[in-house]
Amino acid sequence: MSVQKTRLELDERVGRGIVAKPVKLPRGISVTAEGLFRVRIYWRGKQHSIGNYYTRGDAKAAMAIARSEMARGIFVPPSERQRERASLDVLQRIEATTVAEWADDWLTRLKSLDRTPATLRSYQSTSRAHSPGHWRAADDRRDP
Repeated sequence: MSVQKTRLELDERVGRGIVAKPVKLPRGISVTAEGLFRVRIYWRGKQHSIGNYYTRGDAKAAMAIARSEMARGIFVPPSERQRERASLDVLQRIEATTVAEWADDWLTRLKSLDRTPATLRSYQSTSRAHSPGHWRAADDRRDP
C-alpha cells in the first residue's frame, strides 16, 4: 500500500511541473532522437562527425581528444580514416589472392554471362595449364 501511495505522490509532483532542468550541452555536442550524444566539429571549413556516445561524459571526452589532436596538427577526420582502412582491406585481399583463385572467380563470372560450354572448357583448360595455384596475384607485378 505504501508503494502505491509513493507512486501517486510522485505522479502528482510531476503533474505540478516539478521536472529536472535540461542540462546545457557544450558547443558541438547534441542529442539525437535515440537519446545518444552526437559529437561534431568543424575542421578546415567542413563539419566532421566524431561519433555518437551513450553518456555526456564520453561525448565530452571525444570532443576534447579531437580538439587536442587538431591543436597538435595530427587530427584525421573519421571519414578519411574509414576510407584508408577500406583501401587497405582491398589491397590485402588483392595481395592474398592467388592466380588460381582469381581464375576461378573469372570463370564463374563468365558462366553467369552465358558463355558456351565449349568456351568455358577452353578457358578452364588454359587457366589450369598456365597458372600454378601457389602464385600470388601480387607476384605477377614484377618488373620485366
